[in-house]
Amino acid sequence: RATDEDDHRNDLLLTRLAGIRDNLHGILEAEALMDMEPEAWEYYQAWQMENEEKVFSRKDRTENAIFGRLTMYAVKLAMLFTLGRLDFTLTREEAAGGPIFTTTSISLAHMKEACRLICDYFMPTEKVLVDEVASNAEKNLQVKIKGELRRNGGKLKQRDLAMKLHMPKRMLGEAIEGLKFSGEICIKADKRRKDSIWVVLTKRE
Repeated sequence: RATDEDDHRNDLLLTRLAGIRDNLHGILEAEALMDMEPEAWEYYQAWQMENEEKVFSRKDRTENAIFGRLTMYAVKLAMLFTLGRLDFTLTREEAAGGPIFTTTSISLAHMKEACRLICDYFMPTEKVLVDEVASNAEKNLQVKIKGELRRNGGKLKQRDLAMKLHMPKRMLGEAIEGLKFSGEICIKADKRRKDSIWVVLTKRE
């Protein structure tokens, strides 16, 4: 059963969420500009450059693509942190072309926390997810390969297998290598035609 203290905390949370909603509505309606404090901008640039060099040196194309996409998410996270500040303000300034709306600037502290989350949470989490998706895709392709071999008497020319599966050569080759390693298939060359390579199913379920 909720206590009076629980009810009070719930009311405070709802009030804060309502305030954030109003801040967001005000920004969108006024098309307000949110900039960074100079120290926050300098930190972001240095962080981006340092980590780009680290990722590039590891020569991991997947990691490189992930970081390239997440750098802008650091800015978006910092913007969300700023939006939730208790002292967040939306300021109107009169100009010749009409009013200009600006908001509280992104602070160094919020930029640091956003960059930390990218490196410590989002990067490793997305890397795991990408690797799992790739692993599942390879397993599914291996299942398709074995299915085609069973439907064709346990063997097929590698060229015909590729045509039936309509898969890129690299992906098919990696899946075949995985099945060879596990001993589920073997590769045999046609002695009569050296350009013919057979993929043969060795394990029958």
